[in-house]
Amino acid sequence: MIVDQALYRQGQRFECGDLSDELATLRDGAEGFLWIGLKDPTDEEFGLVRHELGLHPLAVEDAVMGNQRAKIEQYEGSLFVVLKTLRYIDETSDIETGEVMLFIGDRFVVTVRHGEGNPLTDVREQLEEHPELLDGVGDANAIYRLKREVLEFRRASGPLADSLAGYLERDSGEELHVDLRHLFRDVADHLRHVNDHVESYDRLLTVILSAHLASVSVQQNSDMRKISAWVAIAAVPTMIAGIYGMNFDGMPELEASVNVGGSEYYYGYFVVLAVIVAVCLFLWTRFKRSGWL
Repeated sequence: MIVDQALYRQGQRFECGDLSDELATLRDGAEGFLWIGLKDPTDEEFGLVRHELGLHPLAVEDAVMGNQRAKIEQYEGSLFVVLKTLRYIDETSDIETGEVMLFIGDRFVVTVRHGEGNPLTDVREQLEEHPELLDGVGDANAIYRLKREVLEFRRASGPLADSLAGYLERDSGEELHVDLRHLFRDVADHLRHVNDHVESYDRLLTVILSAHLASVSVQQNSDMRKISAWVAIAAVPTMIAGIYGMNFDGMPELEASVNVGGSEYYYGYFVVLAVIVAVCLFLWTRFKRSGWL
C-alpha cells in the first residue's frame, strides 16, 4: 500500500495532488521532487504509480515480488536500487531481514519496503527536520572546510605510520620487550586503519565537491540559455522599433493605406506590430522546443 506521498520543494514538505500533474509541473521548470513510499505493494496498488511515473515493468515486477539480491540497475528514465535491511530483536535475539527498493528518476523518488526492518518514517522525519538535506544544495565553503580538516589530520597521522613501522622493523640496537612489541604492533594496526579512513574521507569529499561544482555549472548553463533566449526574443522588437524610431520620411509603411467606402485606413502600424508579435512567438516556440525556455 501507499504509506506516504509528498512534494518536497526547497526542503519543505507540501501535499501531493495528482502524480502526473505534479510531475509535469516539476519537469516544466518548477523546483522540487516527489517522494512516494510504499510497503508490501500489490500489482494493483503499484499499477497507478507505475503508469504515472513511467517505471520499467521488469523493475516493478522485482519490487512487487521482493526477495531480490542487493543490486543497482539502470533503466530508461530511472535507476532501480535494491538494499537489504537488518533489525536486531532484543526479546528473541533474532535478526530480522527486510528490503528497501528505490526508483530514482527525473524529479521523483519511489521507495518500496518489504518487511518490518528499518521503517522509513523516521528517515522522513529526520530529513524534514533538516531541510538543507532535502533541498540538495551543497555548501562549497563547508566542503572546503571539511577537506582542510581532513588534510590537517592526514598530515598529523600519516608520517607517524612510517616512523612507527621503521621503529618496529629495526635490526640493530636494543630490542623491544615482546609485550611492548605486541602493543606497538597493535597501535600500528589501529593507525593504519585511521589513515585508511582519512584517505577515504578525503576521496569522498573530493567526489562531493566535484559533484557540487558540476551541479552549479549545469544550473548556470541552464540560466544562461534562458537569459540568451529572452535576449534574442527581445532583440526583435527592439531592432524594429529602433529603425522606425529614426523618423525617416521615405518608409512605405508610413503611407500604406487602403480605401474602404471612401475612407482611408492606414495599416502600416498594425502590420509592423503583427510582424513583431509573429517573430517573437516563432522564436519563443523554437526555444521552448529546444529546451532553452
